[in-house]
Amino acid sequence: MIEITSKEKYQILENIYLACFKEFRNLDSHLGKIDSNDLKKEFDLADVFKTPRVVYTYTQNNIVMGYIVFNPTSNEDNIYHLYIDPQYQSRGVGAKLLNHVIDKIPKNNQRETTVYVFEYNQKAIEFYQKYGFVIVESGLNHELLSGLNISYCKMVKKIA
Repeated sequence: MIEITSKEKYQILENIYLACFKEFRNLDSHLGKIDSNDLKKEFDLADVFKTPRVVYTYTQNNIVMGYIVFNPTSNEDNIYHLYIDPQYQSRGVGAKLLNHVIDKIPKNNQRETTVYVFEYNQKAIEFYQKYGFVIVESGLNHELLSGLNISYCKMVKKIA
């Protein structure tokens, strides 16, 4: 079931975020240098509940399997986070959450949605490409609190 969630589930969302970064460390060894406390601070800085953002969770049998953060008022850059607990990945949860928010975007040729994806996360890049996103910029850098730079790409999907 997909539902809007509240700050009461903050800890659950943070745990999913941290579990995903633990998996990312397997994809990119320099991520092993990131301290868990720094990752928690990064999550806090992301401020997933900042208005007008909406957080949707996918829950099954009272288990939150993943979440997406969406800004319905933005003309682009309106998907901020899409994280699925690693033990529930490849089960269609991400697709359900992504399609849910895309359906909420007004349809016109002027509208597009943007996501930013870490370049080492090939699985996520392929996921977004499967749903019509294309890479429009790569080699972008984001500096984490730890001082580590992470390369990411910008992916865009036209909403028709």
